[in-house]
Amino acid sequence: MKKMKEHNAKQRTARTSPVGPATSQTKPKAPFANIIPGDESEPSRRSELALVVLLILLAGMPYLNSLRNGFVYDDPMQVLANPYIRDFHHLPEIFTQSVWAFKGSDNSNYYRPVMFVGYLLLLQLFGPQAWAFHLTNILLHVAVVFVLFQVTKKLFQNWRLAALAAGAFAIHPIHSEAVDWIAGVTDLELTLFYLLAFLFFLDLGAANHIRVRDWIPRQIAMAVCFALALLSKEPAATLPVVATLFEHFYREDRRQTALSEKVSRYGILWLLVGMYFALRIHFLGAALASRVNLDLKFSQVLVAAIALIGQYTGKLLWPVRLCAYYLFLSDWSSLRTWTLIGGLVLLASGVFIRFQWKRDRLPIFALVWFFATIAPVLNPRWLAANVFTERYAYLPSVGFCWLVGWGLVAAWSSSALRSVPLQKCLAGVIATVAILAVCEIVARNHDWHDDLTLYSQTLVRQPNAYWIRNNLGKVFWDKGDITAAEREWRAALRVAPGAELILGNLGMLDTTVKRYHDAVAYLEPAARLDPGDEGVHRNLGTCYQELRLWAKAEKQLQTVVQLAPNDAKSMDRLSEVYYAEGRFAEAREQATQSLSAEPSGMGYVDLGLAEWRLGRLSEAEKALRSAEHFDPQTGLPHFLLALFYEKAGKIAVADEEIGAFVKIDPDNDKAKAAFTAIQARTQKSP
Repeated sequence: MKKMKEHNAKQRTARTSPVGPATSQTKPKAPFANIIPGDESEPSRRSELALVVLLILLAGMPYLNSLRNGFVYDDPMQVLANPYIRDFHHLPEIFTQSVWAFKGSDNSNYYRPVMFVGYLLLLQLFGPQAWAFHLTNILLHVAVVFVLFQVTKKLFQNWRLAALAAGAFAIHPIHSEAVDWIAGVTDLELTLFYLLAFLFFLDLGAANHIRVRDWIPRQIAMAVCFALALLSKEPAATLPVVATLFEHFYREDRRQTALSEKVSRYGILWLLVGMYFALRIHFLGAALASRVNLDLKFSQVLVAAIALIGQYTGKLLWPVRLCAYYLFLSDWSSLRTWTLIGGLVLLASGVFIRFQWKRDRLPIFALVWFFATIAPVLNPRWLAANVFTERYAYLPSVGFCWLVGWGLVAAWSSSALRSVPLQKCLAGVIATVAILAVCEIVARNHDWHDDLTLYSQTLVRQPNAYWIRNNLGKVFWDKGDITAAEREWRAALRVAPGAELILGNLGMLDTTVKRYHDAVAYLEPAARLDPGDEGVHRNLGTCYQELRLWAKAEKQLQTVVQLAPNDAKSMDRLSEVYYAEGRFAEAREQATQSLSAEPSGMGYVDLGLAEWRLGRLSEAEKALRSAEHFDPQTGLPHFLLALFYEKAGKIAVADEEIGAFVKIDPDNDKAKAAFTAIQARTQKSP
């Protein structure tokens, strides 16, 4: 009996041996040794190198045709029109302001310093070449796959499972959005640094058994990687939770490790996340993203979260009809299907946890990873209009791929598949799925080629996505196809009658084609719905000015100047309004401010007119001459100078200016009439 007790004690000790690399004192048993006989053996260095090369090819090759793609969606604004990434002088702004602060206003409160620093470096090295940005995304995806292989191998102590999980991650089509879209780099950076930090965290279990000098570098490396993850994207803040749960419930040496030792492994993560929140509060005013997209009750948020779990799980299991913009259904009855699927996922997860808890907990940890990292994107109140987005699944899909690898290894080694024909059949299924996944990625890459392709393909799958239809209208507008732009914007307005963005664009269009009354009908409600949109106020001010409603025009243009203090064109228009109202001193002041913000020919014209009416003739002549030299291809300064010199009795000089005006604008009837009148007066003069 005594020998039997000793034997049982030895067995318990063996089962609770550390997961980390073997030391001189202990050699842990691989968790999958009971499933795969003889799996403790590691592949040779050459075999593992070949496996790593294969994974790199799987991760990179399917995306090579994306190198031909351009800047799409948010890319032109974030890269080409972003002054913060043109030189290193803006590094302080990059680290102390939100992601859209360079536009002058930002209510999203998103914080992405690593993304902007990466953009800055790429612009310095390659200039605005889209292929360089796409290549960077591909290389980051390759790096994520490589690190995932290392993490999985260390976590599960099974290189076959690691290869399958990393391979599944490499070619999962749902990742194509994060890789194809330049702005999707945040999810790639987040996942890379998150996995690296977790890899060093896993090493701490082994390092504590070796020596302090090996433990400290791992702590520093983990802290640096976690800090970079936090500066990449907000969901990085979930890592302390994941690490704490792993340390107390899943690490194999948890029963032999004192509480103080456990805390010493993950404590720095909690300290850093606290510092991160303090940094955000200090610079951005909130610990996390403060934008409220949908005003929902708690019960509605809960239903939406369960539905989103169903949607993400469904898309991970069946990644077809991929789309850049999914509609979040506001009709709650239509969410029943996804809510039911999400509920079944939660129920199945609970059953799996109950079944696996006393057998092998690591597959349960895969579920913990999935739910912990997907949690930040389950509350639609905090998210943008497209609540469900494929790129949000990039980090959580690590847990999904662990389960896929675990399931395939278990299936391959089960007694039901011991026969060679059945194993060949399973291998054939895996190969077929892999080929189909690669084909899906290659086809999906083309959708991101340019804005016209992206928006058109998205509308095929989501025809009621008014935001995308609005963007398509903007593509036509930029191409000068006003008719097509109006068609798309009116179609979008039928789907979303109260969308201020669509109202504003239709108002802009009518302003451009001088349908001012129609424009006002769109712009007035747009201004009420979004009082912070300076473009709407600018166009509305222009319409009121053209309709000679001076007081209304003044109010709108003053609002623009308050929202965008450097908007020189709006200052010019405001100067013209003051001039029309006879407020010449204010007109001069506004024109001066316009020239200070951005010198322009129109600014000098407005200043010259104001100075003229104030009786400051030499200043008026100087300003009009500056307008003439600043923009020599515009006839207006010549025409005004002709009138100025005629008034001053300098008929010959006035004649020269009118001649220059006629040369620039020969079909102008006013120029011809003025030219004739001045010629007649010149002939009568002695």
